[in-house]
Amino acid sequence: MIYNLVSCKKVISKIFTDLNLQEDTHRVLDMIEWCGEGLKKIGAFPQMTTKVLGKEGLPMLEIDNYQAKLPADLHTINQVAFCKTSTLGPFYAMRYATGSFSSNHEVTGTTNTFNSFQASSENQTIHSYDWFYNIVGGYIKTNLKEGNLMISYQAIPVDTDGYPMVPNDESFLEALYWYINMKLTYPEWKNGTVRDAVYYDAKSSWNYYRKQAYGNAMMPDGDQLETIKNVWLKLIPEINANRTFFSTIGQEELIYNKNWK
Repeated sequence: MIYNLVSCKKVISKIFTDLNLQEDTHRVLDMIEWCGEGLKKIGAFPQMTTKVLGKEGLPMLEIDNYQAKLPADLHTINQVAFCKTSTLGPFYAMRYATGSFSSNHEVTGTTNTFNSFQASSENQTIHSYDWFYNIVGGYIKTNLKEGNLMISYQAIPVDTDGYPMVPNDESFLEALYWYINMKLTYPEWKNGTVRDAVYYDAKSSWNYYRKQAYGNAMMPDGDQLETIKNVWLKLIPEINANRTFFSTIGQEELIYNKNWK
């Protein structure tokens, strides 16, 4: 479980200290880039920060002719919701498109009925039950011509200088240290100025701590284990949890017996 984040400057400081580097010309900008690369390769979702377009000062995406430009820092989408005429809602959950012709067709009606809608450039009628989207080349494309999108997504957190923030966890710091060490050693090993054992030690250490960092990040704490228990121990599955944005899926199921006195 990840609780706190620190700037990647702490990792770079560790590089200078452990490798006994002097404060002159070094590949500091490359080290910053490698920190971001290493985080992506570790790939544990708790190391990311969750952002919601439409909250905490972030504007919602406005749909223009069935599409909207995704934010530049987006890493993974958690869920998408839309409101058709007002930024105040009501909001409706969307799903990812699965149909062979699922793009650029506007829904009319509600999700509770079988909807038919007219293709924008074809004289055909296509049927749909709901609203959906897909992702193409940095754009989110919907079957709604206009409206507003609220998107919950994960992004790599950055500090005030725009540098990546890393989990304040020893396994993460060690993993990124060895990743940068491996990157610095590779050109010298390739040119034959560094022994095989030196480069392979950095590479194997990176792989070891990368897995350890992933495991530490994904390990739930006590409250999260309680939520996981509530998700699994249910007689009646919440098959429509997406419609309520998964807000109640972690609640304990209560079943009332009318015959009980």
